[in-house]
Amino acid sequence: MERWTSAQQGLPEAQQGIGWAYANGRGVEQDLEEAYRWYNRAVAGGDEEAREGLSELAGQLSPEQLRELELEQRQPD
Repeated sequence: MERWTSAQQGLPEAQQGIGWAYANGRGVEQDLEEAYRWYNRAVAGGDEEAREGLSELAGQLSPEQLRELELEQRQPD
């Protein structure tokens, strides 16, 4: 739970860890789109490991999924 709290508070390393968990189905149901969202947050915070995760996910998601996720990221909170 501590990792979730840290990730929600904006700690890039924790966000990367949550992204990895979703990408690999570790402790949560595998969800590549949710992994992308968390990795993207971590990349925005400067986490290079998350950048690698995003690259790997890009090969697993359809072009349509990627477009939708990119549009979602541009939406204001």
